[in-house]
Amino acid sequence: MQKSEHYGSYPKNINPPIYLAYAFRIFFLILPYYIVLNIILWGFVYSGYLNLNFMDDILTWHIYEFLYGVGSAGICAFVLTAVPEFFKKELPVVDKKLLYIFIMWILGRVSFWFIDYIHIYIVAFLNCFLLLYTIYLVYKPFFKDNNQKHTSILICIITIFLIQVLFFLSYTSLININSFEILKFSLSFFMILILLVLRRVNMETVNDLLEKKDINKVFLAKSFRYNIAIFTIIIFATVSLFFPNNYALTWIAFACSFAILSLLNDYFIQEPSIFKSYLILSLISLILIMSLGYFSIGYAFLMQEFFEISNYIHFLTTGAFGLAFYLVMVVVSYVHTGRELVIENKAFLGALLIIFATILRVFFESQNIYLISTIFWASAFLIYSFSYSSYLLKKRVDNLPG
Repeated sequence: MQKSEHYGSYPKNINPPIYLAYAFRIFFLILPYYIVLNIILWGFVYSGYLNLNFMDDILTWHIYEFLYGVGSAGICAFVLTAVPEFFKKELPVVDKKLLYIFIMWILGRVSFWFIDYIHIYIVAFLNCFLLLYTIYLVYKPFFKDNNQKHTSILICIITIFLIQVLFFLSYTSLININSFEILKFSLSFFMILILLVLRRVNMETVNDLLEKKDINKVFLAKSFRYNIAIFTIIIFATVSLFFPNNYALTWIAFACSFAILSLLNDYFIQEPSIFKSYLILSLISLILIMSLGYFSIGYAFLMQEFFEISNYIHFLTTGAFGLAFYLVMVVVSYVHTGRELVIENKAFLGALLIIFATILRVFFESQNIYLISTIFWASAFLIYSFSYSSYLLKKRVDNLPG
């Protein structure tokens, strides 16, 4: 994506500290540690080594914090960073306003951790208001854009927010829908958001790689492929919510799998040298893991092994969700600090750890193996933090603001 003439500019009379210069900085400084804390605690609880007495429904805590606790931070960091790049005249949310957003996220996490002791409506407000306020801050340029080029991202974020509201309505028994099923429903829209972001990351990073290699080709992430994949995921999510054991889910899940797998066709541009890039290998792995997740779920429905579905869903959560967040954090930490995007051995090691942890989680039932998988998975985000925190705390190397 090309930087506009306004890119990196601040509102008048504002000169924020570095960690509040752009949304990705403060969120990506703290988020890795929260991810590690969350997943390690859950690993010890699931393995029977720890008992968290402060919450009655520990499984709901784990799933909600994994999706919305981590996901809301990722959404805020991404969309608030991307808007000034997507739209030329938009200024970034920085300084005190950004700090208030970050504090909202912290309050949401604390309130949900202690949901048994805090009134549910306070917890719901603190959690839902974060995404609602973020949407309010960014919605105008998305809908004013005549080309509607990026509106699908905002619509997906709005949908994720509305599902979050449904979750709390269900949790308070105001609607008669299982709250666990609503969280599973939300997972599909996080997968859609990942695909929407992936298309834009692909267009920027792959073409940048081709240019560096002096390859006279243009990489196009074909929109019709992504649209088909998104459409099938929406159908799967809807049928799963209202008809959770319907046999048709077998074929819908297979359709999702092959539609996602078809995205790999974009990479075949008769230049095999691009496959030597750690970044390209990581992006391809993300597509493969997401495709494998839906294929495995379809297989479980076909064989009527419904008890296995919860295991196979980890291809989408531990695998696709985790790897997508990790890669976006790495890419943004390079690009938005003015550095050349070169995925180094340490960054690629983190991606491999997430993939390996996913395989362990899906195929091995042992509680001890599960704990080991969480440690591998968490290690990827520690690698990120140790490697890139210094980038987030220093000025851009190209001397642009931001």
